[in-house]
Amino acid sequence: MYLALALTFGFLAVTLALLGLMLIVEERRIRRRIAAVAAAVGPVSPSDVDAYVDYQGRGRLAKLMQPLTESLAALLPQPAYDALRDKVARAGLLAKLDPGGVLLLRIVFAVAGVAVGVLFARGYGHDKPLLAFVGALSIACVCAMLPDYWLQARINARQARIRKMLPDALDLLVVSVEAGTGLDGAIAHVERKFSGPVAEELGRALQEMRLGKPRAEALRAMARRTGLEEVSVFVSAVCQADQFGVSIAQVLRVQAETVREQRLHKIREMAQKLTVKLMFPTVLLIFPAIFVVILGPGVIRIYESIIAR
Repeated sequence: MYLALALTFGFLAVTLALLGLMLIVEERRIRRRIAAVAAAVGPVSPSDVDAYVDYQGRGRLAKLMQPLTESLAALLPQPAYDALRDKVARAGLLAKLDPGGVLLLRIVFAVAGVAVGVLFARGYGHDKPLLAFVGALSIACVCAMLPDYWLQARINARQARIRKMLPDALDLLVVSVEAGTGLDGAIAHVERKFSGPVAEELGRALQEMRLGKPRAEALRAMARRTGLEEVSVFVSAVCQADQFGVSIAQVLRVQAETVREQRLHKIREMAQKLTVKLMFPTVLLIFPAIFVVILGPGVIRIYESIIAR
């Protein structure tokens, strides 16, 4: 009976929420269409280039789900939408996911968490109702936060790969530019020779430049997508050299050496932190075993000679 009531109220709540969502989305969609028609006579903006590149890179499933994800994304304020889009870009998932898709994942996992919580409450609700309620609520909250944890793990792994590959990519850029290739051609050469996130970001920057976005804006967008200070410093140096007429090859060589030094300092810092991190497993796992091996025979003899008598 209680399960039927819960399912009924849940269905009504979801239905009302969807109706309200449809009304809000329809109003905002009309406003956006009016704004798009009003600005249609203007030139193509960098945001239009970003939207086109994002759409072209998505798979069939992402394109099929785009109306639903756009409807969910329309509920977000612009700062929250931009922040979530930056996180998706840093994770390298713009070709598969958009901010609305992240919201959809949160909803799906939250509903799954509620279902698991209901099953948990059914098992323990008769004897301990408070424990069942707290457990069900905790399961739902944890499931709702799983997409954010997964996204952050993707960001950390991708940034680590970019830090590892960036010095070699800059060295190849230096060699290509010193051989007489232009900067765009050198970037294209690096994009062909490399794989992974560095090649993906350089390829996207090249695609944006071919669609009409200025080189400086395309490179700054690449730095913003990676979220790494090393890439931001490299892009700033290249843009300033291009603006003031400084030798690009010399700037790239300096940046390659700087990035290698930063990576070496990072490795040394991680090595110094390793001793502190090893202290906890040593104290909790190794020392107790050593104490048992050293003191165990003595404790047994004391027990046999004194207490056992």
